[in-house]
Amino acid sequence: MPRWDIVFDPKIDTRHPDTVKLSVEIEAFRRSVLKIPVQPALRRELDRMNIVRQIKGTTGLEGNPISEERIDKLMMEGPNKYGAEGRVLSPEEREVVNVQRALSFISRHVRDNPGSLVSQPLIRRLHEINTEQCDYPDNIPGEYRHHDSVVGEYATPDHRAVPGLMERFEAFINSREVVEGYQTPIRAVLAHFYLVSIHPFGDGNGRTARALEAYLLYQGKYNVRGFYSLANHYYRHRREYMDALQNARFESSGDLNQFVRFALAGFVSELEAIQEEILKYVKKVLFRDLYLEFLTEDTINRRMAAVLEVLALLLPSGQGIPVEQYKNRSHPISAGLYEGKSDRTLLRDLKTLQSLQLVHISDGKLRANDQLLDQLSSGDFSLDSADMASEAPLGAREPPT
Repeated sequence: MPRWDIVFDPKIDTRHPDTVKLSVEIEAFRRSVLKIPVQPALRRELDRMNIVRQIKGTTGLEGNPISEERIDKLMMEGPNKYGAEGRVLSPEEREVVNVQRALSFISRHVRDNPGSLVSQPLIRRLHEINTEQCDYPDNIPGEYRHHDSVVGEYATPDHRAVPGLMERFEAFINSREVVEGYQTPIRAVLAHFYLVSIHPFGDGNGRTARALEAYLLYQGKYNVRGFYSLANHYYRHRREYMDALQNARFESSGDLNQFVRFALAGFVSELEAIQEEILKYVKKVLFRDLYLEFLTEDTINRRMAAVLEVLALLLPSGQGIPVEQYKNRSHPISAGLYEGKSDRTLLRDLKTLQSLQLVHISDGKLRANDQLLDQLSSGDFSLDSADMASEAPLGAREPPT
């Protein structure tokens, strides 16, 4: 297997059009997301979602099969429930819990040590947390390896060279050239690449390198509405990720421009996904404001408002209610809301919601009007649409109940 002589010279061209474009997009998404007001509950949900995806990405890259749903459950249970007095974790579950603990450590460390430099003790601690109670052969948590190793098609550096390489890495990643010359995302990607290439530990090197990358992004305030890492991007494009590592080492002779652009493109997609999640929430809030205004003006009644609450806020996005079940009251929503009411009342309320463009029927299901939600978020919707129902004012139909 080939062995790469590590040279800390990434040859990054920060003026390359693609690098500039990606860097500008990252900053644009970052700033736009920060300007969107987010309630604490949503902020916690976004943070949870990002951490689940990060844990799945960084463990999945190394073959851990645990699903995001199971990861989410383990996070909800909390790592303190395991150990001497708790149930015994499987090896795969232990890896998940350890990554969660490492992320918690990162947030505390950044809070308590703002502006601190990357250090070997920090890296060893990240490795220690990630591999504690994991029965890996030839691995001691937090200690550099004492043996040579091969990872796929890559022969890692001679174990005797590891201490010296780590000293050079520490000096490089904290140098003025890197700290002041590159934006935080680029510095984070470089840290990840060189650490995973040195491969200083017996096992868990990938998770440790990606944890260090996440640490630098978090420290640089790129934890925009959540905890970010690029692990999910690497996992979703695993073959490209592995090829990019090898190409940077052996095809490009240590030129990391292609690898950096691959990583930055992933960061753009991650930020874009978070923006979409926030906008979904904003649309729901705007939609709720609209139908509550209609309710206040007696344009709709409370039954209609309750239907809209279910369709827009309580059901998973786009799920809807089978319209025939709704009409014949075999669905619990219509059965409960229209108990003691006539079929004529139910159908009249439904027609009113349709005429106001608040709901639509497609594929046999009643749904909140997604197109209207888009119009609300873009400012194209006008309350003049309420006039569509003015021919039959609510007071003439039936008083609110």
